[in-house]
Order: sequence, then structure tokens, then C-alpha cells
Amino acid sequence: MQKIILFLVFMTSLSLAEDKADTDTAQADNQVMVIADKVDIEDSSAVSVYSGNARASRGETYIEADVIEIIHPNQEPKSLHITGSPAFINYVGEDKEDKIEASANSINYDIETEILILQGAAKVINGQNQIAAEYIKVNKKTGELHATAAEKSQVQTIFEIK
Repeated sequence: MQKIILFLVFMTSLSLAEDKADTDTAQADNQVMVIADKVDIEDSSAVSVYSGNARASRGETYIEADVIEIIHPNQEPKSLHITGSPAFINYVGEDKEDKIEASANSINYDIETEILILQGAAKVINGQNQIAAEYIKVNKKTGELHATAAEKSQVQTIFEIK
């Protein structure tokens, strides 16, 4: 069970953080807080679902979504499915300068392949750099990024020149 909850620390050592005033509870650095209107954990089917105003947090990093679903065969986290209108990920690295915000209607992350897929009004902001598209796929192992626009639209990128 602890591995399942800790799986929410999935992407790029994503340390999830609690920072809402209405849930202002002190957390140790090694604690993950998950709150939701409903929680269904079924070890037999290897699925845990946190639904209704779901929020997972640690430090300053957090996930907010309508539903956070974790697939965990043999108690080993394999993938994460996040849905919302939209769902949000706010990642803050150890040096506090490394900040990434991502949002989409659907966010999927596969632990083994390290592939992140954002679908539906997808947007990623990293400092002054941004990309917005209907579909964004990031392969963390290779560093490749692919983005596709919705019909009659275009992919928008904004990047800082140094």
C-alpha cells in the first residue's frame, strides 16, 4: 500500500506537496498527502482510484484532478492516469528554480517507459518556455517531445532566447 501511495511521486522524482490553506497540515519531507471525496483501493484488481476533488501533494509539488488512478500490479506502481477539467501537475524541484506546470483533460504516465501523454487542451510551462497543443507526448528517456494541434488549430510554442 505504501508503494502505491508513493507512486504519486512518479515523474522526474515528482515530490508532491500540500499547500492549500483549507488542508494546512504540516508534512515531513518524506510524506505524501492524498485527499479526495472518495477513495477505492482494490489490491485484487491492482487499481487505486482517488476521485472527486482529488489532490496529491508533497512539498510544493502537487497534482489536482477530478480522478487520480494508479495501476499497481503486484504492489508495484506501473502507471498513473489523471483526468480533470483540466487536471493539473505543479512540479517544484529541489532548487526551487526548477518549476514545471502541466495541465490537460487527461494525463497518463507509464513508469517503465517513462512516457508522459497529455491530451485535451494540453499545456506545459517551464520557466519562460511554453507549449500548448491538443496532444503532447514526452519521452523522458530520450528527451523527445511530440505535439499535435486540434483540427483547425496549431501548436503554440513560446521559448526564451538567451
